[in-house]
Amino acid sequence: ADRHTNDVSKITVDDAEVAQSYIRSCNPTSGIMSQYLARAKLIVRFGSVLFLHGAFPFAPKEHQSPDFPTPWIPPSSDNASKSDCNTLQKWIEVLNDFASNQVKAWKEYGLCQQKSSSPVSPNVWATEGGYFNDTMGGKMFGALLQYGMGTLPNRSKTLSCVYNSWMHHGLPREDIFGNDDSVRRISELFTREGIQIILTGHQPVGDAPWPICISQKGEESKLWVLPCDTSFSGDTRWSSLEGFNSSESSSLGRGLQRSGRGEVVYSEPLIYLREGTLIADTVKVHGRLSDGTYYVTGNIIDDNDPLIGREHGQAQFKDNESGDTKMGMFWVKGKVGKCHLVCYGEGFDVW
Repeated sequence: ADRHTNDVSKITVDDAEVAQSYIRSCNPTSGIMSQYLARAKLIVRFGSVLFLHGAFPFAPKEHQSPDFPTPWIPPSSDNASKSDCNTLQKWIEVLNDFASNQVKAWKEYGLCQQKSSSPVSPNVWATEGGYFNDTMGGKMFGALLQYGMGTLPNRSKTLSCVYNSWMHHGLPREDIFGNDDSVRRISELFTREGIQIILTGHQPVGDAPWPICISQKGEESKLWVLPCDTSFSGDTRWSSLEGFNSSESSSLGRGLQRSGRGEVVYSEPLIYLREGTLIADTVKVHGRLSDGTYYVTGNIIDDNDPLIGREHGQAQFKDNESGDTKMGMFWVKGKVGKCHLVCYGEGFDVW
């Protein structure tokens, strides 16, 4: 093992080799990236479980069906999208068809360029984004690039399921999870569309997924959003919670990794669907925390612990290493052994 490490450390890669590797990966016929994109989906649904990178680009409204946005479709004269997206399932189909067609156009353009002896037209490059960019590339496949961005050229927010988040400034969003009425509306949407749980990334939530229970307290069945982005887990700050018997653990940090994830942390949701109905019977998460502790959660779907997935008021956190303190609303992520894993987030910082 040592000999292998020493040999690898002597390998040098120059900028030209990096560039060529990138170009090969994007080859429209054989590149690994083009093969991946041709099979990728913006949203995937298995029965009652939904997977997407970000969040729904809308908040449910009182006594109204939500607007399922399709911003790449030019608005009609009455300012309504030319789309019949009136259910979540239909919206998923339209989104994935849109992405698939855009990737197909990009691949076809690349193939034509490979066969042509003419240089690439400068008109294929866009100097600004937008869904209705009039450059060659903008017309053919630019809308998907815009859909994956956070803002439009005018700096307004993109109505995208890629760059929206269930979190805001380190905590679950107030406009969706902040009061009983908003929780009821998102719960009604889940129930109407047959969704039990959404697994998502974007944005970082520390060294373990951050379950958000969206059912009313006292309801027998629970519905969940499970953000799973642990990309800055190596920066998690272990702390003591004033007034509680807290762990004295500390983070192992990033180690030798350049990535903010660190060397020890991982998390893997395990989902078991009921045969035939594809209803989720079991959703568990196992992994390793930033202090090195291995954990396995209970079944999120049937967990009767009233603390998990909810906010529980103000508390003072004291960093176990630096001694710094922070006041904030604490959230219960789950149980590790007999103890609850409690956290507070502010931006990308998680205590």
